[in-house]
Amino acid sequence: MRYTIRPAKPEDAEGLTRVHVRSWQSSYRGVLAQEFLDTIDSTERLAMWRRTLAHPEAFGVYVAETPDTEELVGFCAAGEGRGNPPGYPGELYAIYLLEEAKGLGVGRALFQEGLQWLRVHGLWPAALWVLKENTRARRFYERMGGRLAGEQSITLGDVRYPEVAYGWGAEA
Repeated sequence: MRYTIRPAKPEDAEGLTRVHVRSWQSSYRGVLAQEFLDTIDSTERLAMWRRTLAHPEAFGVYVAETPDTEELVGFCAAGEGRGNPPGYPGELYAIYLLEEAKGLGVGRALFQEGLQWLRVHGLWPAALWVLKENTRARRFYERMGGRLAGEQSITLGDVRYPEVAYGWGAEA
């Protein structure tokens, strides 16, 4: 699969929503409650993406698309850290890919764009949160040089799930 990486545009909101929902439903199968995955609200996600893309100065959102069809196959989103873990002013909020784009270098390219955006905007060092049970993603972040930087839990639906943070650029 060939792909190109570019900054997201407001007209990408629907494609971002499609990738976001489909990637959650495939990547988190067996990790998150199936009922939660089956009832993800696309309308809510679309509204969130429209709000986010209206502020390109505050968020670094990049998309991966196939050059022939211009179909989005992945994205990353970065911005100001939310304060946890402490000492990381930047945060990579998300990297999601459709299944057919995994293992082809798309995630690595998006990851690098997100971290570069954080550096350029003075939001360095940077961290990201990942579900503790998401072993495939955790292996990827470890290969990218991430170091464990914290733990917390998140509530999705009515269930609490443990998360771990990985960090880049901070002293070990």
